[in-house]
Amino acid sequence: MSYPPGLLLERVVLNQNRFRIPGVAPDPRGAVLGQRGALLFPSIDRVVGFFRVYSDENSIDDLLSSLSIRKVRTSLGTHEFVVWFNSTSSYVMDKAAAITKLLGGFAFTGTSRHFVKYRDAASPLGYDVAELEPEGGDIALYHDTFRQVYWTEREIEFGDLLFRLSPHRVPKSTVRMPETVLVLARPGLGPFTQGYLVRSRVTAEVALVERPAASAFDEGPERLFLFRAHEVPERIIDLLCATPGLEVFDPLGDNFGVELCFRHPINLESCASVFASDRLYLFAGRRDRVEILENLPPFTDLRRITRLQVDLGRADPARLKALPPRSDPVGLKVRLVTTTAPWKHVTATVVPIAQAEWLRKMIYVLPPRVLSSFRVFVGEERIVLVSQEGVESVPLGTYYYPFGSQIFLPAGYTLLPAASPQVLLDALGGSPGTLFFFEPGGQAPLALREPDFAPLARRSLLDVASVPSPAAARSTGDTSGPRHLVHDSLGLFPLWGVPGKKLPKKTE
Repeated sequence: MSYPPGLLLERVVLNQNRFRIPGVAPDPRGAVLGQRGALLFPSIDRVVGFFRVYSDENSIDDLLSSLSIRKVRTSLGTHEFVVWFNSTSSYVMDKAAAITKLLGGFAFTGTSRHFVKYRDAASPLGYDVAELEPEGGDIALYHDTFRQVYWTEREIEFGDLLFRLSPHRVPKSTVRMPETVLVLARPGLGPFTQGYLVRSRVTAEVALVERPAASAFDEGPERLFLFRAHEVPERIIDLLCATPGLEVFDPLGDNFGVELCFRHPINLESCASVFASDRLYLFAGRRDRVEILENLPPFTDLRRITRLQVDLGRADPARLKALPPRSDPVGLKVRLVTTTAPWKHVTATVVPIAQAEWLRKMIYVLPPRVLSSFRVFVGEERIVLVSQEGVESVPLGTYYYPFGSQIFLPAGYTLLPAASPQVLLDALGGSPGTLFFFEPGGQAPLALREPDFAPLARRSLLDVASVPSPAAARSTGDTSGPRHLVHDSLGLFPLWGVPGKKLPKKTE
Protein backbone atom coordinates (compact mmCIF):
# COMPACT_ATOMS: atom_id res chain seq x y z
CA MET A 1 0.00 0.00 0.00
CA SER A 2 1.39 3.42 -0.96
CA TYR A 3 0.93 6.58 1.06
CA PRO A 4 1.62 10.22 0.30
CA PRO A 5 4.94 11.30 1.82
CA GLY A 6 3.27 13.54 4.36
CA LEU A 7 1.07 10.73 5.74
CA LEU A 8 3.77 8.13 6.39
CA LEU A 9 4.81 9.50 9.80
CA GLU A 10 3.29 11.62 12.54
CA ARG A 11 5.27 14.03 14.66
CA VAL A 12 5.32 13.31 18.36
CA VAL A 13 4.14 16.10 20.66
CA LEU A 14 5.15 16.84 24.22
CA ASN A 15 3.72 14.51 26.91
CA GLN A 16 2.45 12.03 24.31
CA ASN A 17 2.30 8.57 25.88
CA ARG A 18 0.51 6.40 23.31
CA PHE A 19 2.24 5.26 20.12
CA ARG A 20 1.42 2.89 17.28
CA ILE A 21 5.01 1.65 17.07
CA PRO A 22 5.31 -1.12 19.68
CA GLY A 23 8.03 -0.96 22.31
CA VAL A 24 8.79 2.78 22.24
CA ALA A 25 8.34 5.36 24.99
CA PRO A 26 9.54 8.86 25.86
CA ASP A 27 12.91 8.98 27.57
CA PRO A 28 13.72 11.48 30.37
CA ARG A 29 14.39 14.13 27.71
CA GLY A 30 10.97 13.53 26.13
CA ALA A 31 12.33 11.94 22.93
CA VAL A 32 10.75 8.76 21.57
CA LEU A 33 13.18 5.89 22.12
CA GLY A 34 12.96 2.13 21.72
CA GLN A 35 15.12 -0.55 23.24
CA ARG A 36 17.22 -0.87 20.08
CA GLY A 37 18.58 1.37 17.38
CA ALA A 38 18.80 0.43 13.69
CA LEU A 39 21.07 2.12 11.15
CA LEU A 40 20.41 1.52 7.44
CA PHE A 41 23.31 1.82 4.97
CA PRO A 42 23.31 1.20 1.20
CA SER A 43 26.71 -0.59 1.11
CA ILE A 44 29.30 -2.23 3.35
CA ASP A 45 31.82 0.57 2.86
CA ARG A 46 29.35 2.97 4.51
CA VAL A 47 29.14 0.56 7.44
CA VAL A 48 32.94 0.62 7.77
CA GLY A 49 32.85 4.40 7.50
CA PHE A 50 30.38 4.58 10.38
CA PHE A 51 32.59 2.53 12.71
CA ARG A 52 35.64 4.45 11.55
CA VAL A 53 34.14 7.82 12.51
CA TYR A 54 32.36 6.57 15.63
CA SER A 55 35.51 4.95 17.06
CA ASP A 56 37.52 8.17 16.90
CA GLU A 57 35.64 9.74 19.80
CA ASN A 58 33.48 6.94 21.24
CA SER A 59 33.96 3.41 22.53
CA ILE A 60 32.68 0.58 20.37
CA ASP A 61 33.10 -1.73 23.37
CA ASP A 62 29.94 -0.18 24.82
CA LEU A 63 27.96 -1.45 21.80
CA LEU A 64 29.60 -4.84 21.23
CA SER A 65 27.43 -6.79 23.66
CA SER A 66 24.35 -6.11 21.51
CA LEU A 67 25.92 -5.18 18.17
CA SER A 68 24.67 -6.98 15.07
CA ILE A 69 25.50 -6.32 11.41
CA ARG A 70 23.08 -7.87 8.94
CA LYS A 71 22.94 -8.01 5.18
CA VAL A 72 19.24 -7.63 4.28
CA ARG A 73 17.24 -8.00 1.08
CA THR A 74 14.19 -6.06 -0.07
CA SER A 75 11.19 -7.43 -1.91
CA LEU A 76 12.75 -6.17 -5.15
CA GLY A 77 15.94 -8.19 -4.57
CA THR A 78 18.22 -5.26 -3.72
CA HIS A 79 20.64 -5.55 -0.81
CA GLU A 80 21.38 -3.16 2.03
CA PHE A 81 23.00 -3.37 5.46
CA VAL A 82 21.46 -2.81 8.88
CA VAL A 83 23.46 -2.20 12.09
CA TRP A 84 21.57 -3.06 15.29
CA PHE A 85 22.54 -2.19 18.87
CA ASN A 86 20.92 -1.45 22.21
CA SER A 87 20.03 2.23 22.52
CA THR A 88 20.79 2.84 26.18
CA SER A 89 20.03 6.57 25.93
CA SER A 90 19.12 9.23 23.43
CA TYR A 91 22.64 10.64 23.74
CA VAL A 92 24.08 7.49 22.15
CA MET A 93 21.43 7.56 19.43
CA ASP A 94 22.08 11.24 18.72
CA LYS A 95 25.77 10.54 18.00
CA ALA A 96 25.00 7.48 15.88
CA ALA A 97 22.25 9.27 13.94
CA ALA A 98 24.49 12.27 13.16
CA ILE A 99 27.27 10.04 11.77
CA THR A 100 24.77 7.91 9.82
CA LYS A 101 23.24 10.98 8.19
CA LEU A 102 26.71 12.21 7.24
CA LEU A 103 27.38 8.91 5.42
CA GLY A 104 24.07 8.88 3.55
CA GLY A 105 22.26 6.41 5.82
CA PHE A 106 19.12 6.51 7.96
CA ALA A 107 18.65 6.07 11.72
CA PHE A 108 15.64 4.31 13.27
CA THR A 109 14.49 3.36 16.75
CA GLY A 110 12.29 0.50 17.89
CA THR A 111 12.30 -2.74 19.84
CA SER A 112 11.60 -5.93 17.88
CA ARG A 113 10.38 -5.78 14.27
CA HIS A 114 9.03 -2.27 13.68
CA PHE A 115 11.47 0.65 13.65
CA VAL A 116 10.49 4.28 13.08
CA LYS A 117 12.67 7.17 11.97
CA TYR A 118 14.69 8.64 14.82
CA ARG A 119 14.14 12.26 15.81
CA ASP A 120 15.66 15.10 13.82
CA ALA A 121 15.43 18.89 13.59
CA ALA A 122 11.98 18.72 11.95
CA SER A 123 10.58 16.73 14.89
CA PRO A 124 12.79 17.08 17.99
CA LEU A 125 10.73 14.58 19.99
CA GLY A 126 10.59 11.89 17.30
CA TYR A 127 8.02 10.25 15.06
CA ASP A 128 5.16 7.78 15.15
CA VAL A 129 3.57 5.88 12.24
CA ALA A 130 0.13 6.38 10.79
CA GLU A 131 -0.33 2.66 10.18
CA LEU A 132 1.79 -0.46 10.72
CA GLU A 133 2.88 -2.71 7.91
CA PRO A 134 1.21 -6.13 7.81
CA GLU A 135 3.17 -9.15 8.92
CA GLY A 136 6.00 -10.25 6.66
CA GLY A 137 9.76 -9.89 6.59
CA ASP A 138 12.23 -9.78 9.47
CA ILE A 139 12.28 -6.02 9.95
CA ALA A 140 10.06 -3.11 8.89
CA LEU A 141 11.51 0.40 8.65
CA TYR A 142 9.31 3.51 8.59
CA HIS A 143 10.73 6.74 7.15
CA ASP A 144 9.07 9.98 6.10
CA THR A 145 9.89 9.19 2.46
CA PHE A 146 9.47 5.41 2.38
CA ARG A 147 8.49 2.32 4.32
CA GLN A 148 10.20 -0.97 3.55
CA VAL A 149 10.22 -4.58 4.72
CA TYR A 150 13.54 -6.48 4.77
CA TRP A 151 14.58 -10.13 5.01
CA THR A 152 17.88 -11.12 6.62
CA GLU A 153 20.30 -12.93 4.31
CA ARG A 154 23.26 -13.31 6.64
CA GLU A 155 24.80 -11.83 9.76
CA ILE A 156 28.32 -10.41 9.79
CA GLU A 157 30.36 -10.63 12.97
CA PHE A 158 32.08 -7.39 13.92
CA GLY A 159 35.32 -9.27 14.58
CA ASP A 160 35.29 -10.78 11.09
CA LEU A 161 34.74 -7.33 9.61
CA LEU A 162 37.57 -5.89 11.71
CA PHE A 163 40.10 -8.56 10.68
CA ARG A 164 39.24 -8.34 6.98
CA LEU A 165 40.01 -4.62 6.78
CA SER A 166 43.46 -3.73 5.44
CA PRO A 167 45.65 -1.19 7.24
CA HIS A 168 46.59 1.76 5.05
CA ARG A 169 49.95 3.51 4.93
CA VAL A 170 50.29 6.95 6.52
CA PRO A 171 53.05 9.56 6.00
CA LYS A 172 56.03 9.02 8.26
CA SER A 173 55.95 12.68 9.32
CA THR A 174 52.60 12.06 11.03
CA VAL A 175 53.72 8.91 12.87
CA ARG A 176 54.45 9.21 16.58
CA MET A 177 57.38 7.00 17.50
CA PRO A 178 56.21 4.69 20.30
CA GLU A 179 58.22 4.07 23.45
CA THR A 180 57.91 0.30 22.95
CA VAL A 181 57.91 -1.60 19.65
CA LEU A 182 57.37 -5.23 18.69
CA VAL A 183 59.70 -6.72 16.08
CA LEU A 184 58.70 -9.95 14.32
CA ALA A 185 61.72 -11.65 12.74
CA ARG A 186 61.99 -14.66 10.45
CA PRO A 187 63.98 -17.62 11.82
CA GLY A 188 67.20 -16.78 9.98
CA LEU A 189 67.22 -13.15 11.15
CA GLY A 190 66.44 -13.77 14.82
CA PRO A 191 70.00 -14.28 16.16
CA PHE A 192 71.39 -11.38 14.12
CA THR A 193 68.64 -9.03 15.32
CA GLN A 194 69.28 -10.14 18.87
CA GLY A 195 73.00 -9.42 18.62
CA TYR A 196 72.41 -6.04 16.98
CA LEU A 197 70.05 -4.90 19.73
CA VAL A 198 72.49 -6.00 22.43
CA ARG A 199 75.43 -4.21 20.78
CA SER A 200 73.29 -1.09 20.38
CA ARG A 201 72.50 -1.21 24.12
CA VAL A 202 68.76 -1.36 23.52
CA THR A 203 66.69 -2.77 26.38
CA ALA A 204 64.68 -5.61 24.87
CA GLU A 205 63.10 -9.00 25.53
CA VAL A 206 62.55 -11.90 23.16
CA ALA A 207 60.12 -14.81 22.86
CA LEU A 208 59.98 -17.69 20.40
CA VAL A 209 56.49 -17.95 18.87
CA GLU A 210 54.91 -20.24 16.30
CA ARG A 211 52.89 -19.28 13.24
CA PRO A 212 50.26 -21.94 12.44
CA ALA A 213 50.53 -23.70 9.10
CA ALA A 214 48.44 -22.02 6.40
CA SER A 215 47.45 -25.32 4.78
CA ALA A 216 47.98 -29.05 5.05
CA PHE A 217 50.75 -28.87 2.45
CA ASP A 218 53.01 -26.81 4.71
CA GLU A 219 55.74 -28.58 6.65
CA GLY A 220 54.34 -27.40 9.97
CA PRO A 221 54.21 -24.35 12.20
CA GLU A 222 56.86 -21.74 11.47
CA ARG A 223 58.94 -20.50 14.37
CA LEU A 224 59.43 -16.75 14.60
CA PHE A 225 61.36 -14.46 16.93
CA LEU A 226 59.27 -11.79 18.64
CA PHE A 227 61.25 -8.93 20.19
CA ARG A 228 59.84 -6.31 22.55
CA ALA A 229 62.21 -3.33 22.60
CA HIS A 230 61.97 -0.19 24.74
CA GLU A 231 63.11 3.38 23.97
CA VAL A 232 64.59 2.45 20.60
CA PRO A 233 66.32 5.33 18.76
CA GLU A 234 64.62 6.40 15.56
CA ARG A 235 67.62 5.50 13.40
CA ILE A 236 67.46 1.88 14.64
CA ILE A 237 63.71 1.73 13.99
CA ASP A 238 64.27 2.97 10.43
CA LEU A 239 66.91 0.28 9.89
CA LEU A 240 64.65 -2.47 11.22
CA CYS A 241 61.73 -1.31 9.04
CA ALA A 242 63.93 -1.32 5.93
CA THR A 243 65.32 -4.84 6.53
CA PRO A 244 63.51 -7.57 4.57
CA GLY A 245 62.19 -10.28 6.86
CA LEU A 246 61.66 -7.90 9.79
CA GLU A 247 58.36 -6.24 10.68
CA VAL A 248 58.04 -3.50 13.31
CA PHE A 249 54.70 -3.07 15.07
CA ASP A 250 53.29 -0.36 17.29
CA PRO A 251 51.59 -2.08 20.28
CA LEU A 252 48.32 -0.18 20.63
CA GLY A 253 47.12 -2.45 23.45
CA ASP A 254 48.23 -5.32 25.63
CA ASN A 255 47.64 -7.95 22.93
CA PHE A 256 47.26 -6.15 19.59
CA GLY A 257 49.32 -3.87 17.39
CA VAL A 258 49.59 -2.40 13.90
CA GLU A 259 52.68 -2.26 11.70
CA LEU A 260 54.57 0.99 12.07
CA CYS A 261 53.69 3.67 9.46
CA PHE A 262 50.32 1.96 8.92
CA ARG A 263 46.91 2.64 10.43
CA HIS A 264 43.85 0.45 10.72
CA PRO A 265 40.61 1.98 9.36
CA ILE A 266 38.96 1.51 12.77
CA ASN A 267 40.44 2.76 16.02
CA LEU A 268 41.45 -0.54 17.62
CA GLU A 269 41.70 0.91 21.13
CA SER A 270 37.94 1.57 21.10
CA CYS A 271 37.13 -2.12 20.50
CA ALA A 272 39.80 -3.86 22.61
CA SER A 273 37.31 -6.45 23.90
CA VAL A 274 37.26 -8.09 20.44
CA PHE A 275 40.79 -9.42 20.97
CA ALA A 276 41.13 -12.58 23.08
CA SER A 277 43.40 -12.13 26.07
CA ASP A 278 45.41 -15.32 25.40
CA ARG A 279 46.39 -14.33 21.85
CA LEU A 280 48.49 -11.67 20.16
CA TYR A 281 47.07 -9.90 17.09
CA LEU A 282 49.51 -8.15 14.75
CA PHE A 283 48.13 -6.30 11.71
CA ALA A 284 50.84 -6.43 9.00
CA GLY A 285 50.24 -3.63 6.52
CA ARG A 286 52.75 -4.57 3.82
CA ARG A 287 51.57 -8.19 3.67
CA ASP A 288 47.90 -7.28 4.25
CA ARG A 289 47.57 -10.02 6.84
CA VAL A 290 46.66 -10.43 10.49
CA GLU A 291 49.14 -12.52 12.46
CA ILE A 292 47.31 -14.30 15.30
CA LEU A 293 49.84 -15.86 17.65
CA GLU A 294 48.59 -18.30 20.28
CA ASN A 295 50.17 -19.78 23.42
CA LEU A 296 52.67 -16.97 23.85
CA PRO A 297 55.66 -17.91 26.04
CA PRO A 298 57.02 -15.38 28.54
CA PHE A 299 59.51 -12.81 27.28
CA THR A 300 63.17 -13.19 28.32
CA ASP A 301 65.72 -10.40 28.69
CA LEU A 302 68.17 -10.43 25.76
CA ARG A 303 71.15 -9.86 28.03
CA ARG A 304 70.47 -13.14 29.82
CA ILE A 305 70.60 -15.28 26.70
CA THR A 306 73.33 -13.50 24.72
CA ARG A 307 75.92 -16.03 23.58
CA LEU A 308 79.26 -15.80 25.37
CA GLN A 309 82.54 -17.16 23.99
CA VAL A 310 83.86 -19.32 26.83
CA ASP A 311 86.62 -21.93 26.44
CA LEU A 312 86.42 -24.55 29.19
CA GLY A 313 89.41 -26.53 27.92
CA ARG A 314 92.89 -26.69 29.45
CA ALA A 315 94.81 -23.44 29.39
CA ASP A 316 97.60 -23.20 26.82
CA PRO A 317 100.69 -21.56 28.35
CA ALA A 318 101.83 -20.35 24.92
CA ARG A 319 98.62 -18.38 24.51
CA LEU A 320 98.90 -16.76 27.92
CA LYS A 321 101.95 -14.71 27.02
CA ALA A 322 101.01 -11.05 27.21
CA LEU A 323 102.03 -8.76 24.38
CA PRO A 324 103.55 -5.34 25.04
CA PRO A 325 101.04 -2.49 24.89
CA ARG A 326 102.38 -1.08 21.61
CA SER A 327 101.95 -4.35 19.75
CA ASP A 328 98.65 -5.38 21.40
CA PRO A 329 96.32 -6.21 18.47
CA VAL A 330 93.17 -5.44 20.47
CA GLY A 331 94.39 -2.35 22.29
CA LEU A 332 92.16 0.67 21.73
CA LYS A 333 92.40 4.28 22.79
CA VAL A 334 89.55 5.70 24.80
CA ARG A 335 87.75 8.30 22.71
CA LEU A 336 85.21 10.92 23.69
CA VAL A 337 82.44 11.00 21.05
CA THR A 338 79.12 12.78 20.78
CA THR A 339 75.88 10.93 21.43
CA THR A 340 72.21 11.53 20.59
CA ALA A 341 71.05 10.30 24.00
CA PRO A 342 69.27 12.94 26.13
CA TRP A 343 71.17 14.72 28.86
CA LYS A 344 71.44 12.95 32.15
CA HIS A 345 71.63 14.50 35.62
CA VAL A 346 74.52 16.98 35.40
CA THR A 347 76.32 17.42 38.71
CA ALA A 348 79.44 19.37 37.70
CA THR A 349 80.43 22.30 35.51
CA VAL A 350 83.87 23.50 34.40
CA VAL A 351 84.00 27.30 34.10
CA PRO A 352 86.92 29.00 32.28
CA ILE A 353 88.89 31.38 34.45
CA ALA A 354 87.89 34.19 32.07
CA GLN A 355 84.30 33.84 33.30
CA ALA A 356 85.25 34.15 36.97
CA GLU A 357 83.78 37.66 37.16
CA TRP A 358 80.42 36.34 35.88
CA LEU A 359 80.53 33.58 38.48
CA ARG A 360 81.17 36.08 41.28
CA LYS A 361 78.12 38.07 40.25
CA MET A 362 75.98 34.93 40.19
CA ILE A 363 77.04 33.90 43.69
CA TYR A 364 75.33 37.03 45.04
CA VAL A 365 71.91 35.89 43.76
CA LEU A 366 72.10 32.16 44.58
CA PRO A 367 69.67 31.06 47.33
CA PRO A 368 71.27 29.87 50.58
CA ARG A 369 70.20 26.24 50.08
CA VAL A 370 71.65 26.11 46.55
CA LEU A 371 74.82 27.91 47.60
CA SER A 372 75.42 25.48 50.46
CA SER A 373 75.22 22.45 48.12
CA PHE A 374 78.15 23.54 45.87
CA ARG A 375 81.81 22.62 46.25
CA VAL A 376 84.40 24.51 44.23
CA PHE A 377 87.91 23.89 42.91
CA VAL A 378 89.84 26.96 41.77
CA GLY A 379 92.69 26.30 39.35
CA GLU A 380 94.91 28.46 37.20
CA GLU A 381 92.86 27.97 34.01
CA ARG A 382 89.47 26.77 35.18
CA ILE A 383 87.00 26.70 38.05
CA VAL A 384 85.17 23.43 38.78
CA LEU A 385 81.81 23.41 40.58
CA VAL A 386 80.31 20.16 41.90
CA SER A 387 76.86 19.62 43.43
CA GLN A 388 74.95 16.38 43.96
CA GLU A 389 71.66 18.27 43.55
CA GLY A 390 72.60 19.47 40.05
CA VAL A 391 74.36 22.51 38.64
CA GLU A 392 71.67 23.78 36.26
CA SER A 393 71.26 26.88 38.44
CA VAL A 394 74.69 28.09 37.23
CA PRO A 395 74.45 28.65 33.43
CA LEU A 396 78.20 28.90 32.94
CA GLY A 397 80.90 26.61 31.59
CA THR A 398 80.56 23.03 30.33
CA TYR A 399 78.16 20.68 32.10
CA TYR A 400 79.35 17.21 33.17
CA TYR A 401 77.44 14.13 34.29
CA PRO A 402 78.86 11.38 36.56
CA PHE A 403 80.09 8.18 34.90
CA GLY A 404 80.47 6.10 38.01
CA SER A 405 81.57 7.65 41.29
CA GLN A 406 84.87 9.33 40.28
CA ILE A 407 84.62 9.96 36.51
CA PHE A 408 82.78 12.86 34.88
CA LEU A 409 81.89 13.13 31.18
CA PRO A 410 80.67 16.26 29.37
CA ALA A 411 76.95 16.38 28.65
CA GLY A 412 76.21 15.14 25.14
CA TYR A 413 79.28 12.88 25.02
CA THR A 414 80.10 9.27 25.77
CA LEU A 415 83.20 7.07 25.74
CA LEU A 416 84.23 4.44 23.21
CA PRO A 417 84.82 1.59 23.72
CA ALA A 418 81.89 1.33 26.11
CA ALA A 419 83.79 0.05 29.15
CA SER A 420 82.26 0.02 32.60
CA PRO A 421 83.19 2.85 35.01
CA GLN A 422 85.17 0.50 37.27
CA VAL A 423 87.22 -0.88 34.36
CA LEU A 424 87.96 2.64 33.16
CA LEU A 425 88.90 3.75 36.66
CA ASP A 426 91.33 0.84 37.00
CA ALA A 427 92.91 1.80 33.67
CA LEU A 428 93.36 5.38 34.91
CA GLY A 429 95.00 4.11 38.08
CA GLY A 430 92.67 6.24 40.10
CA SER A 431 92.77 6.04 43.84
CA PRO A 432 89.96 7.00 46.19
CA GLY A 433 89.70 10.75 46.58
CA THR A 434 90.51 11.63 42.93
CA LEU A 435 88.00 12.94 40.40
CA PHE A 436 88.64 12.60 36.64
CA PHE A 437 87.15 15.02 34.09
CA PHE A 438 87.27 14.11 30.37
CA GLU A 439 87.34 17.45 28.53
CA PRO A 440 86.30 17.74 24.85
CA GLY A 441 89.43 18.00 22.74
CA GLY A 442 91.72 17.16 25.64
CA GLN A 443 94.58 14.70 25.30
CA ALA A 444 94.14 13.24 28.78
CA PRO A 445 91.53 13.50 31.51
CA LEU A 446 91.91 16.13 34.20
CA ALA A 447 92.65 14.66 37.66
CA LEU A 448 91.53 16.69 40.69
CA ARG A 449 91.95 15.80 44.34
CA GLU A 450 88.79 15.93 46.42
CA PRO A 451 90.56 17.65 49.38
CA ASP A 452 91.19 20.61 47.04
CA PHE A 453 87.43 21.20 46.80
CA ALA A 454 85.99 23.62 49.33
CA PRO A 455 82.42 24.70 50.07
CA LEU A 456 81.49 27.50 47.70
CA ALA A 457 79.81 29.50 50.45
CA ARG A 458 83.08 29.60 52.46
CA ARG A 459 85.45 29.86 49.48
CA SER A 460 83.63 32.86 48.08
CA LEU A 461 84.03 34.95 51.27
CA LEU A 462 87.15 37.05 51.73
CA ASP A 463 88.73 37.47 55.16
CA VAL A 464 86.62 39.94 57.13
CA ALA A 465 88.60 42.20 59.49
CA SER A 466 86.96 43.07 62.77
CA VAL A 467 87.51 46.29 64.80
CA PRO A 468 87.35 45.84 68.59
CA SER A 469 85.06 48.28 70.37
CA PRO A 470 85.54 48.68 74.17
CA ALA A 471 82.47 48.79 76.33
CA ALA A 472 81.56 52.12 77.92
CA ALA A 473 82.20 52.49 81.66
CA ARG A 474 79.16 52.53 83.91
CA SER A 475 78.27 55.98 85.29
CA THR A 476 78.37 56.08 89.10
CA GLY A 477 76.81 59.57 89.45
CA ASP A 478 77.93 62.62 91.56
CA THR A 479 78.89 61.57 95.06
CA SER A 480 79.87 65.05 96.36
CA GLY A 481 76.97 65.15 98.79
CA PRO A 482 73.25 64.89 99.22
CA ARG A 483 70.93 67.09 97.16
CA HIS A 484 67.96 69.00 98.59
CA LEU A 485 64.66 69.66 96.85
CA VAL A 486 63.64 73.36 97.06
CA HIS A 487 60.04 74.51 96.52
CA ASP A 488 59.80 78.11 95.21
CA SER A 489 57.00 80.23 93.84
CA LEU A 490 56.12 79.83 90.18
CA GLY A 491 56.16 83.47 89.18
CA LEU A 492 55.22 84.81 85.80
CA PHE A 493 57.67 82.65 83.83
CA PRO A 494 57.97 79.34 85.69
CA LEU A 495 60.04 77.40 83.18
CA TRP A 496 62.42 80.12 82.16
CA GLY A 497 65.81 79.77 83.59
CA VAL A 498 65.80 76.00 83.10
CA PRO A 499 69.12 74.78 81.54
CA GLY A 500 68.86 75.05 77.78
CA LYS A 501 66.00 77.55 77.85
CA LYS A 502 66.86 81.11 76.78
CA LEU A 503 65.72 83.98 78.92
CA PRO A 504 63.63 86.74 77.29
CA LYS A 505 65.43 89.80 76.14
CA LYS A 506 65.35 92.69 78.51
CA THR A 507 63.52 95.75 77.25
CA GLU A 508 65.04 99.13 78.00
